[in-house]
Amino acid sequence: MTDRTYKVLKAIWGEDVAKKYLAKRRVAEVLSEDELKKIREFVDKVMPEHMDDLRVRYENHDVLLVETPTREDLRQLKETSSGNYKATVVWNGAPGDSNFVAVFGPREVLEPLTRQGLFYIVGRLNEREYNGRK
Repeated sequence: MTDRTYKVLKAIWGEDVAKKYLAKRRVAEVLSEDELKKIREFVDKVMPEHMDDLRVRYENHDVLLVETPTREDLRQLKETSSGNYKATVVWNGAPGDSNFVAVFGPREVLEPLTRQGLFYIVGRLNEREYNGRK
């Protein structure tokens, strides 16, 4: 939810309703264990064919193979103004040498990214331009 959406909901129905809406939206974005298992089985089979961009499409989800940065200061979790959390990850399929920021709902989902390792991220990839680069 954008800051503008939060402000509109807060102005119309108050802060409690805006926060409850935000909480329900985050819960709706969390996939079940069964869905995650199906996605992982599919991605484990097809990822070797996608080593050029380390990205697989599964139904309406993008699945990226990422790793956590080696620098500990880059592995810090940051809360956004909308109540979500973001983390810097290394996605070798990203164009150029720019950092890649992943945004998550519940903090518990993000905790594994504070440790060094390889991970699949399941969600929607939104590409943006920054300083003339995608």
